[in-house]
Amino acid sequence: MVQGRWTSGGVIGTGGYGVVLKQKNDSGRLRAVKRVSRDALSAKEAGFSWELRVLAKLKDASIPTISGGI
Repeated sequence: MVQGRWTSGGVIGTGGYGVVLKQKNDSGRLRAVKRVSRDALSAKEAGFSWELRVLAKLKDASIPTISGGI
């Protein structure tokens, strides 16, 4: 679990599941947080689960590490 104080840097993007927010902690570490709409998740839960599994397996400097969940 990621702990500490994080501040929002605004919206990075939006998609079918909700918005992706840029956040930064006190030490300067960045993260992207996907805020999922409950309505979108209930309608597309299988697709979202697939997306999480795929992203968790990808290893590339341009793709953030998955470090949390629902």
